[in-house]
Amino acid sequence: MLSEPRTISLLAEMIYIPQKHSFERLRDLYNRVSTSCGYDNCIRLQNGARLARGSGEGPQASTITFLNDRVQMVEDNLVMSIAETGKKLVAVLEAAMPILNIPLLLVQQYTVRAIATPNSYKSASEFISRSLFRIRDENVAVLERPTQIFGLRLVFPPTKAQLHHFNVRIEAYTRDPQSVYLENVGMFKTPVQAGQLEVLPRNLELTSEFLSVNVCRFLSQYDRREAEE
Repeated sequence: MLSEPRTISLLAEMIYIPQKHSFERLRDLYNRVSTSCGYDNCIRLQNGARLARGSGEGPQASTITFLNDRVQMVEDNLVMSIAETGKKLVAVLEAAMPILNIPLLLVQQYTVRAIATPNSYKSASEFISRSLFRIRDENVAVLERPTQIFGLRLVFPPTKAQLHHFNVRIEAYTRDPQSVYLENVGMFKTPVQAGQLEVLPRNLELTSEFLSVNVCRFLSQYDRREAEE
């Protein structure tokens, strides 16, 4: 059975009707949310602005970027829970939408990234190739090159009961050969008005839970040596 997955980063992207934001309004927004949401820098961009903790770069980046047609929130090396991150997103948007005259969000897209470790295999590559795909050395010998990283992509289109779309990636994690890299991109196309922002944390959690529960449950079926037989 796979280890408990650890969320390492997320990206939340809110798309709205294109419009131009003045830097003065974006600066006002920064002054409103800088203390409460942990941002201490406002960086002017060619087509918007980025609110950041520190420089907004590096392995622990925490930023929210306002462009002409979208808001992009990035949290790398996540230290907050998914629920706390959702509350932070709502707090920023509750301030931003009236200041920037954004009437509604057309599309939400959440990218949640996590890692987990198989217990029955020495590396993620061995787990994916030997157990999940059941590929043997002789199968890849024809490639005539060493082959280390295997991956899988799963697409879950909308249904009548579940209108959102999920796109899942499963790969060997290049930064840690023992870990499996898991990514789920959730797309929600139901428009959300300013007074309905409570739906955003729920959709973020749906995206995260599908990865940590459904996908890990699927993979755990293969985390045993008997699967090779």
